[in-house]
Amino acid sequence: MIPVPVKVFEQYEFYLTAINLGQRVVGIGLSDLAAQFEQNRVDVEVSRKPLISLVWLGTFLMTVGTIWAGWMRMKKSMHRINNLVDNSTTVPQVPKQ
Repeated sequence: MIPVPVKVFEQYEFYLTAINLGQRVVGIGLSDLAAQFEQNRVDVEVSRKPLISLVWLGTFLMTVGTIWAGWMRMKKSMHRINNLVDNSTTVPQVPKQ
C-alpha cells in the first residue's frame, strides 16, 4: 500500500509513514509545501493510557465538590441575610407609662 498524502489548508501535507500493530504505534509525516528549506520531520505517538479514567473521575469529583461547597456557602449567607432582615423589620414596642 502506497501512502497517499492529504493536503491541509493548501499549505501542509500529511502522510502515513508507518504502522506497527504489535506496539500500537502509528507514524505520521508532515510536509510544509510553502517552505523552501529542508523539510523537518515530525514524529507523533498515539497511545492509550488505561488509568486516565481515574484522572477524569477525580476531576469530576473535584468539580462537583466545589459546586456543592459554593452552593452551601451561598445558602448559609442567604440564611444570615434573611435573619438580619427579619430582625430589623420588627417594630420595637414602646413601654406604656
